[in-house]
Amino acid sequence: MKADIVVVVDESGSVGNGNFELTKKATAKMTNELKNAGPELRLGIAKFATEARVNTPITTNLTKVHDDALAMTYAGQATNTRAGYEKAFEML
Repeated sequence: MKADIVVVVDESGSVGNGNFELTKKATAKMTNELKNAGPELRLGIAKFATEARVNTPITTNLTKVHDDALAMTYAGQATNTRAGYEKAFEML
């Protein structure tokens, strides 16, 4: 499968630490499931709270994306969803 995918993760205060931990695990699990999709699949992670940032640049190295997903830290700030989507678009 040929695709570029950016997972946009909400790390704002409204999510809460418990739900953020679930998001990390779900992102890592999804990454594992995509490992068999072929060498033309690229995946990255963008995070947002008050501001958005690149957690993992888009790459074909899904092992790195998996590990980075599990290592994400929770910001717990305000919510700026638009910034998250804009960051994802920039990554593509």
